[in-house]
Amino acid sequence: MDVGLLSFTSGRRARMDSKTFSKVLHLAMFHGWTPERLTAQPPSASSDTEIIVPYIEPYLFGSVSHTDADALAAGLKRMLDSEAFGLPAPVHFAAISILALAECGAFGVVAESAAGQPDGSSTAATHGGQTHAPLAG
Repeated sequence: MDVGLLSFTSGRRARMDSKTFSKVLHLAMFHGWTPERLTAQPPSASSDTEIIVPYIEPYLFGSVSHTDADALAAGLKRMLDSEAFGLPAPVHFAAISILALAECGAFGVVAESAAGQPDGSSTAATHGGQTHAPLAG
């Protein structure tokens, strides 16, 4: 499953595999990001994506607040400063894309099929009382 990201302020968009998105968020936690919407932290000793995805699931749809996006951007900057050269290319590219969105403030996340169409589980992100449609392919 892919996720589409949309900045509510700049209109920037990104799409990536949900496992890569989860991996980037998990790495950002190692560098100081404390997610607002998680009730439990993923196991820090595990980098296995299959294990961390259920913990990150609240971030696979919905909105990321401005405050959370600011904290995520700071964690991603620290992560890229210390680990960029050791990251697999897809994770590195995803981290840069998420950072660009997070630096703009609040953003939405929608689940999409690989073809860029809503997968039916979450078809829109809501922010400030406005509903944002899924990203076009």
